[in-house]
Amino acid sequence: MTTSKADLEREVRKLRSRPGWDPRKLVKEDPMDRLAEINQGLRSERTYDEADVCEACASARDSQDDETALCAEHLAEAMGF
Repeated sequence: MTTSKADLEREVRKLRSRPGWDPRKLVKEDPMDRLAEINQGLRSERTYDEADVCEACASARDSQDDETALCAEHLAEAMGF
């Protein structure tokens, strides 16, 4: 079976009319935004690793009855300050 150019173009138009299938309308993520997300993820990971052995964080978790509570220093770090 051979496909004519017109048939191929018609099928391409059908695909492009579907949401998310038109590469000309594809919104590309800003690399700087992605870098900021990666940095935030690494910062959060490091902060929570440190918080696991921090006495002030353990005290905050106990006093607030919250497994995720952090001391002021680690909370500021986790928020990017």
